[in-house]
Amino acid sequence: PQNNLELVISADALTTNALFGFRIQAVSIEDSSVGSAIIEFRSNGPPVLGTCGANPSSGVALLTIFSLECRGWEDVDLPLAYEFSRKDAGGI
Repeated sequence: PQNNLELVISADALTTNALFGFRIQAVSIEDSSVGSAIIEFRSNGPPVLGTCGANPSSGVALLTIFSLECRGWEDVDLPLAYEFSRKDAGGI
């Protein structure tokens, strides 16, 4: 028998914003009595309705100072955290 207390689900294995249920059943090794439980949960979805922009929209690396701003994003899980990155012309 296993005594793991964690359930690991692969990234992107669940549809976003969908309802799921897990059922667990246990059988006693002493008297064969059975117990079970069901847990339901909704998977998280991405934030919606927002925009992000840079000012200026183009410039020279290490010379241009950019201002980055995101507005209007909505999500049931607050507070939201933002992460910015860059991509050069070669897609890196």
